[in-house]
Amino acid sequence: MWRAFGGSAARVGIVLNIPTMSQVTLALGLIFSPVAYLAESSVHKGLAEIIENIHANADYLRTVERSILVRTVFHDAAS
Repeated sequence: MWRAFGGSAARVGIVLNIPTMSQVTLALGLIFSPVAYLAESSVHKGLAEIIENIHANADYLRTVERSILVRTVFHDAAS
């Protein structure tokens, strides 16, 4: 994310040394999520893998409540 902002300005990274799931993260409303900087071909490959996994697990996914799937996909802890 840092390289996408700032142009030639100084860049700053903040390191938080707290557990990803703790009272602190809950109180501050923090959500930690991995980020990948990929070439276009790698994005296509990754999306194809996701689609394959959905097809391979379609029977199971049909048994999961829709709202749970939506929260999981969109990482919406508030819903």
